[in-house]
Amino acid sequence: MQKIVIIHNPTAGSADHSKNFLMNLVNESLLEIEYISTKEEAWKGYRLGDEDLILLAGGDGTVRKLFEKMLDAKWEEKRTGPQVVLLPLGKANNISKTLNIKGKPNKKIIYNANNAVWYNYGNIEGLKEENFFIESMGFGVFPQLLSIMKSLKTNNEAPEIKIKLALEHLIKVVKNYLPITVEIKVEGINIEGSFLLAELMKIKHIGPNLQLAPHAAINDECLYLILIIEGKREAFIRYLSSKLKNKHKTENINDFAICIQAKKAKIKAKTPQLHIDDNLLENYSEKYMDISIKRGVFTFIENIKYP
Repeated sequence: MQKIVIIHNPTAGSADHSKNFLMNLVNESLLEIEYISTKEEAWKGYRLGDEDLILLAGGDGTVRKLFEKMLDAKWEEKRTGPQVVLLPLGKANNISKTLNIKGKPNKKIIYNANNAVWYNYGNIEGLKEENFFIESMGFGVFPQLLSIMKSLKTNNEAPEIKIKLALEHLIKVVKNYLPITVEIKVEGINIEGSFLLAELMKIKHIGPNLQLAPHAAINDECLYLILIIEGKREAFIRYLSSKLKNKHKTENINDFAICIQAKKAKIKAKTPQLHIDDNLLENYSEKYMDISIKRGVFTFIENIKYP
């Protein structure tokens, strides 16, 4: 009998999902089912075992929690791992967009297990607080936006309201942000300059659903370095304003950003603020970090549909 573990963040997004709903979403006649909440005390000591499949119900932060647990258990040394079906329930759900997950959960899940790909992640050396990222890391306007959003009480707001609020605050940040000095060594090139944003991305989107690395894929063995200079401030604001007004026209990222694809990079900046995924660090030492890609600890199934 196939075994599935449901890993659930019951407070993700609008939090209108329950244990019973998730249990009923799975075909019980084919599966042995185990349920665990990331908000329960039992999650701290929980160890993944012989499951064939994980239904991960939560947002981008819940994906990171699973990564943390599997990296702590040294799953990367086993060279194998369970398949993961992502049920996106968070605010931004940026990871699900790179996985091309469609629809909202109702009564069933449609997927093909052959569409499983390794979720490769970013490895960080030279930073005491964090040693990996699964979405993006960087300097500039996004750490400042994170600081603002964490100070706001938006837990009871619907995800679309939170996204709108984040865009409004980001526009204000970009209008007034003083560029920071960043030094980067990438692909044999030394880059030093003043930037509004310097990001190393592993997925297509960042923050409030901004697609700054449109060619990124979950199983990429490369990074996407995104840079925005002072001279592109107004163009970046126009892009953000267009997103805020829900204009769905195709944007040319090259109009306001530089994108460099790389296997690895060295980066440092003259600022105490740095973000790693959704974590804000405010005491960054301004020293070089070595960034590279490592093979994932599990596979994600792409092109899932929730009809």
